[in-house]
Amino acid sequence: MYQQQRVQAIIEWLREVGQLTTKEIMAKFNTSRETARRDMMAVVQLGQAQRTHGGIVQTQKVLPVLDYLERQHQFPVAKKSMAAAVLPLIQPGMTVFLDTSTSVRAVAQQLHQAVTVFTTSLDNAFTLSTKPDVDLHLLGGRFEQKNRVFFAPANLQALQYLEFDLAIMGAASLEEKGAYVKDENDAALKRAAVAHARQVVILAENQKFQKKTPYLVAAWPDVDVLITDQTPAKEEQLPDNVEVMVAPPKD
Repeated sequence: MYQQQRVQAIIEWLREVGQLTTKEIMAKFNTSRETARRDMMAVVQLGQAQRTHGGIVQTQKVLPVLDYLERQHQFPVAKKSMAAAVLPLIQPGMTVFLDTSTSVRAVAQQLHQAVTVFTTSLDNAFTLSTKPDVDLHLLGGRFEQKNRVFFAPANLQALQYLEFDLAIMGAASLEEKGAYVKDENDAALKRAAVAHARQVVILAENQKFQKKTPYLVAAWPDVDVLITDQTPAKEEQLPDNVEVMVAPPKD
């Protein structure tokens, strides 16, 4: 079992019992004390627990939402697996919108089809700039360093005249009404892309169900596919129009 899988399991276990000891974690996952300690520290760093003598205790139920650079190294194996699950949906000749997202960047890293790509992401553009089969279009404007995205009001108007075969989107949180982010300008650009896409795919780790952010990107009726790393819990069931694809982490 990968560490991120153990961490997620510990978080869910902690919700049920409120407090766990190091020995309990070692016994459940058959790990060493040092591995159990690292797993507990990962839960603490996610804001789900605080350390106690001999273990951890639950603190809050909502996980913090990190900036782009803070989360770019989180869950790399899961992001790679989710990105691989997207690739069969991308056919040569398509026009695709790639969102600003660390998960979506993993798609850009694996993309080699002859497609047209529009993006506002500096990192997506840099990744795709060396791929000769990709017809790359970077929507410019002022660079917002926190989200590593370019924004200009003119981009909203430009998106009104584009049609995407596929929009591959990220999300800061997955909630009852849809996918959300924490920045208003970022959300406006994402909504414009979603509104002009024939198919909308959301890439998000299961832990995004534990987060809250204010700005709606895509309501569930507008989403065709959710690709995630773990099967959503019963309380996180989505409308029937959303196809859920689970892409568990792989080596």
